[in-house]
Amino acid sequence: MLNKILFKTAYFLKRRRVISYYNHFQSNQRKPYGWLKNQQEEQLRKLIDFSYKNVPYYAKMFDRIGIGPCDIQTIKDLQKLPILNKQIIKNNWNDFIPKNIKMMEYVNGATGGSTGIPLKYRMSKNDYEKGTAMLYND
Repeated sequence: MLNKILFKTAYFLKRRRVISYYNHFQSNQRKPYGWLKNQQEEQLRKLIDFSYKNVPYYAKMFDRIGIGPCDIQTIKDLQKLPILNKQIIKNNWNDFIPKNIKMMEYVNGATGGSTGIPLKYRMSKNDYEKGTAMLYND
């Protein structure tokens, strides 16, 4: 309980969007499954569209396997995509840089390297703040 109070106070003062996301996630816990699934799939379609238009790796991959963003509409459709692993990311690092990265606010990070070598990544500030909010969600 004290942790949650400290979390809310600290982020209210420094990063109000984290609190906004936290409140959004809290309210979503009470929404019907069907509504949540529809929201998730809408966000999936936006992510796929963004990735195809802005991230060279995904444009090449979609073209190579002969599908387009419109072929990924639901969570089940993700089975159409090949598995992504650390080695693919490392081998294609530059192709994972979005074309519009200069217009984006992002943070750099890295995994802990529990499998041997840490994996570097970029994450939008919004996604970073959403992740922080989820850490304190009930």
